[in-house]
Amino acid sequence: VLVDADQEPAVCQRLQLSGYPTLEIISPAGTSLGRLTGWQGAPALSQSLQAALQRYAVLEQPLRR
Repeated sequence: VLVDADQEPAVCQRLQLSGYPTLEIISPAGTSLGRLTGWQGAPALSQSLQAALQRYAVLEQPLRR
């Protein structure tokens, strides 16, 4: 979802955005998997997205009894 900070300042305040651009990585269930603030180069962005995927995989593992 793209939020225009000039058009939706209340949304940005509610999400506690501290800089732009901000990319919030969210699971299908709505759990935050990570937040990136500021411009990211391709290697850093790729590494952050991979880390978010790993966090998601851990969250989705069935509970072992």
